[in-house]
Amino acid sequence: MTQSSCQSCVHCTPPAPTGTGWCRLRRLSVHPELASQVFCQHWTSRPPSLPELNLSESVLVPLERQLDFCDSMQNSDQESEFTVLL
Repeated sequence: MTQSSCQSCVHCTPPAPTGTGWCRLRRLSVHPELASQVFCQHWTSRPPSLPELNLSESVLVPLERQLDFCDSMQNSDQESEFTVLL
């Protein structure tokens, strides 16, 4: 069994001899050297295995609230700067 990749995907347009391929599903260009290595989740034969959410435990963030990763990343950068300066 061969592993699926952009080369075998029905959503990808093969690269032109002088250019890149195009993924119509993700709407991005795929470099020809990476097309045999790159794959996305829609090729998997089963759904991803995600951890179960235990609703009986207290939830730190309300479920309907979107997480703000920008603040987390900025805080993480500031902490690393302090670590480097020490």
